[in-house]
Order: sequence, then C-alpha cells, then structure tokens
Amino acid sequence: MRTSLLPFLLFGSLSLSATDRIVEEFGQPPAYANITSAVSAAVDGDRIIIKNRAGNIPWIENITVSASLEFLSYDNDSFFYVQGDYTITGATGRDVTFVGMYNTAGDIQFASGGTTRGTQVHVIDGWFVNGSILMDSDQFEVDIIGCTLESGVVDINFGNVVGCDIDGSTV
Repeated sequence: MRTSLLPFLLFGSLSLSATDRIVEEFGQPPAYANITSAVSAAVDGDRIIIKNRAGNIPWIENITVSASLEFLSYDNDSFFYVQGDYTITGATGRDVTFVGMYNTAGDIQFASGGTTRGTQVHVIDGWFVNGSILMDSDQFEVDIIGCTLESGVVDINFGNVVGCDIDGSTV
C-alpha cells in the first residue's frame, strides 16, 4: 500500500503548488497591477491570468519570462490585449504557453540558454497586429497553432506551425 500511495502523493503535491496570478488594472492584492509584477512573483507551473483593461487598451510592457508559465485571458474564449516584447529565457525543461494573446506591437523572442530543444514554447490562438514570433534558436522547440500575424514573420528552427494566417513570413 505504501508504494502505490507514494506516486499519488507526489503528483498531488506538484499540482497543489501552482498558483493562478491574476493581473487586473488597479489590482489590489492578491491581484497584480501589471503583468511584470505577476511574472516576477511567479514560479514554475504558475498561470498568469490577464484581465483586459477598460476598452481593451493593451497592457504596454516588455516582459522577460524566466520560468515555466502559462499566459491566459481572464475571460473564456477571448484575447488578452498586450503591446510589447515577450523574451523567453531558455532553460532545460522550461515550458511557456501563450493562449489568446492579442499583441498590437511586439514580438515573442528568445534569450539563449538551456540545451538543444530543451525549452518548449506554445503560442495558441494568438493575433499579432504588428509583431513576429522570432524563436530561431536550437534551444527552443516552438508550436504555433491557430495564430494570425498581420504583418509579421515566424522564424523557428524546431517545431510546428499549424492552421495559421501569416502575412510576409519565413518559416
């Protein structure tokens, strides 16, 4: 009985350690007033859940991601609006996911680190008005699924581009 209970306890404790970090304009604790502060407080496995600002004015920030994080909209089936570059620092075992990002002017890009194909990046259902996905480093494996890039490019070394509308891109 001890051997069958141990894996359950280990997996149960891993899922309990993740935190949802809510970003909300004028956010009061436990919410965060901007994306930068939520990312700074986050640890591997956390989710950054972003409430749109009034009138869908984008969050204007350049973000460096140095942990395994998931970025999501607070509202189901909608975008979260941002403007700025998202730089992902590579590390072996790191996994970064963006679901529903609407970036008005900015890129998803890399900072070197980790091993070959050691960092996983997933960009799902995103919209880039004036930006690109620039992950052309051997340390990153990138999946871009269902995204629209109005005037941007996709540049990756490893990964997949599936069901995207890309204007002026090199893949």
